[in-house]
Amino acid sequence: MQNLLLNLETEFYLFTGIDLEGISGLFLGLTIFCLFLFIFRFEKKREIFLLKPQYFKQFVDEFRKNNLYKKDANYISQRLKKTG
Repeated sequence: MQNLLLNLETEFYLFTGIDLEGISGLFLGLTIFCLFLFIFRFEKKREIFLLKPQYFKQFVDEFRKNNLYKKDANYISQRLKKTG
């Protein structure tokens, strides 16, 4: 168990450059490490996955085909409608 704690302290020192000793240092180190994991996990969720180039043209063609305006009171053309 003591070897495990020493390894964790050493790894934390190598990762952050902050020298922590004893149980209080271990708890502080684990808290900071968990904070890093939390931040990295939520940053990963903020990534935007773009449409692959080979599917882009197909997507645009299908989108245009499915989103033509129908004739009603606000109709100007198939791709243009009055607002307000």
